[in-house]
Amino acid sequence: MKSNNVYYYYYFIIIIIIIIIIIIIIIIIIIIIIIIIIINLCAGNYFVADCGYPNRRQFLAPYRGTRYHLKDFTGQGRDPNNAKELFNLRHSSLRNVVERIFGIFKSRFVIFKSAAPFPFRTQTELVLACAGLHNFLRKECRSEEFPVELENEIGTSSPIIEEENFGPFFESQEQQRVIANAWRDTIATEMWNDVIN
Repeated sequence: MKSNNVYYYYYFIIIIIIIIIIIIIIIIIIIIIIIIIIINLCAGNYFVADCGYPNRRQFLAPYRGTRYHLKDFTGQGRDPNNAKELFNLRHSSLRNVVERIFGIFKSRFVIFKSAAPFPFRTQTELVLACAGLHNFLRKECRSEEFPVELENEIGTSSPIIEEENFGPFFESQEQQRVIANAWRDTIATEMWNDVIN
């Protein structure tokens, strides 16, 4: 009778181990699904980052050691001299516009004054909804509360960047740097070619 209890004990232990392994496999599958969802949400999107950030997947940083700030390009004879300077000028202009927009959003929409406890997709939709509401109010409600912002002093236009495939998610930082730098070089070269042609 004791030997049967020992067998039941071993069966019980084996069943517990199998259940734990199944739970671990399920957790791993869930993590992989979450990573895939994040990759799909962020595909083709990137942050316009300053020199404090490395040029990596989804962080588009300017060229270091090259003129960058808008004031560096103001005045006669201060136009960009090469592709890197042109890229940095347009990067700085874009970053300036984005920072101004979020400054306006923070002053008009309380939800932007602190970190929102919402999922990434909801945060993206909030930005789009508030942008639409802001534009509607600017157009329809002519008042001091919703002034029409002045255009940027430096009128630069940059082409829309098409979605780029950066390859697999799991890359070393060095691989990401090389890929991101090549992507940035391609953008800079295309911008420069548009200017000189």
